Amino acid sequence: MTNAHDIVVIGAGIAGASLAAELASTARVLLLEREARPGMHSTGRSAAMFHLTYGGPRVQPLSALALERFGMLDPQFWPHPVLAPRGMVMIADEAGEAALADQVAHSSGALVPVTSAEAQARFPLLRPEAFCAAAIDESGQDIDVDALHQGYLRQFAARGGTLMCKAAITRIARSGSGWLLETTNGPLTTPLIVNAAGAWGDQLAQLAGVTPVGLQPKLRTAALIEAPEGSNHWPMLIDALETFYVKPDAGRFILSPADETDVEAHDAAADDMTLAEGAERMAHYIDWEVRKKPVAWAGLRTFSPDRVPVIGFDPDETGFFWLVGQGGFGVQSAAGVVALAAHLIAPGTFRQPAELDPQHYDPARFRRSA
Repeated sequence: MTNAHDIVVIGAGIAGASLAAELASTARVLLLEREARPGMHSTGRSAAMFHLTYGGPRVQPLSALALERFGMLDPQFWPHPVLAPRGMVMIADEAGEAALADQVAHSSGALVPVTSAEAQARFPLLRPEAFCAAAIDESGQDIDVDALHQGYLRQFAARGGTLMCKAAITRIARSGSGWLLETTNGPLTTPLIVNAAGAWGDQLAQLAGVTPVGLQPKLRTAALIEAPEGSNHWPMLIDALETFYVKPDAGRFILSPADETDVEAHDAAADDMTLAEGAERMAHYIDWEVRKKPVAWAGLRTFSPDRVPVIGFDPDETGFFWLVGQGGFGVQSAAGVVALAAHLIAPGTFRQPAELDPQHYDPARFRRSA
């Protein structure tokens, strides 16, 4: 295998894999992953839902474009749909009533207020005395994260891309107008690095002598718990202040305290105390007792300082492209993110999505505000 590549994408999670697959149609692309297999961290631990209203006004256009592109996935690599209908019921007690009203107002009609009885009809375990307002979003969908991710990896391979796992980077240095990467699998050269390293994105930048953008990994805890028979088609349940959510999944519930604890980048593990707090919040709203020990896990959701993804060339270092900061909406927005990133990297090959303004995602915004 040659050690020279047109583009080296670092990080084989959903962001890196999807962009690598797109770029491999016209370039020699190496997808570099330090773990034994792709998607071991955030991508592999996501309980993804697709909601067009999630993430705020800068994320919503990325997700809307992603939804359009989901409908055009090549059945050779995605033989089955990656989306399946899953509504959402949002509830609020008096403390969260204003937050719910605000979300309804900014949902472009997706969140529709309903009575307590209507909410309870959709999620029968709800305690009617625990909430005073509710809304339903029927546009939500489950995302088959593994199927989506594996499809991109298959497409990448079919287009001649090279995946290299167990390849930790030990040094990055300038080599002429490009880069030399020293890895545990040997040296590599490339004119273009794509930083899709997720929670490790700033660390990778510093290794290359590039100024960080201020990424903050945040711990999110979840667990699989028992669920009543027949609940698999119930909607996701979340409170307006996002102190917990419950999502039916293959005959069980995924329970999360919706935590966002600032941490350093690491191989995340579930925090039992945080999970217990989530179970207590759930018990306040729904009449369901967890009798068996839950299967718990945790992942990292990494945000930029303004909680908007960072997509674009570094303003100070040529040949260094940022693809980080997707927070908790990285899977649902990936196909839209890729459309923008591919255009920025190869504008003569990939068209600019008319609905996206690249300046909203440009890493230069953090240098200007410094």
